[in-house]
Amino acid sequence: MLDAYGPSAIAPEKPMNPMEASVLLECWLTADQSEDNWNAILKRYEGWKVKDSQARFLGTLGYYPKEGSFFSGLDERLYRFLCPTRCRPEDFPNLTREQYVAHARNLNGKIFHSLVHFLSVKTPNPNNFIRYRVFEWGDTIAPTFELIPDVFLEYLHLVINPMKDIFNNPREYSEFSLEAAQELKCIFMSESTPELVRINVNELLGYLGSGN
Repeated sequence: MLDAYGPSAIAPEKPMNPMEASVLLECWLTADQSEDNWNAILKRYEGWKVKDSQARFLGTLGYYPKEGSFFSGLDERLYRFLCPTRCRPEDFPNLTREQYVAHARNLNGKIFHSLVHFLSVKTPNPNNFIRYRVFEWGDTIAPTFELIPDVFLEYLHLVINPMKDIFNNPREYSEFSLEAAQELKCIFMSESTPELVRINVNELLGYLGSGN
């Protein structure tokens, strides 16, 4: 079960070439960047082609440079337009409970590596759309813990340690780091987070509920 969070699981997959993804390519490079035009582009493609664009876009996540944008400053907009931004059961009504839990566990591991890296860098790239996937990752905590509780708790410190350093030294980190850490704090304090996870977070962080 350790491979769920081991190096082979949390390391990003080799990115697919976004230039091959038609929906992504057209929305990214079109001269008309209006919402209406993006919607018109999307309508020209079948479902599987949209999913292909999603996969190609998300495949860039673990390869963001230290600065600059992969998509000419459209990183956040493309993410919100092409991809699911949450991972709750109601967001996947066609999945059975078992399928949803398996999907959430898989997504948890895929986001985990990039999220830890973002938190660990004092001046992360603000164009990196991992910034907007914190709550999506939070949605996967309970189902992942349901499947692999011991593994989840074993690797929890990799998220908590940089959070703790951000809260202890906020002036050394960017506003984006602090925002992500505060969002994670809200998630970990939520009643939807399994009690044992909250207990472990408080033990690791020490002052999660103190208002920092």
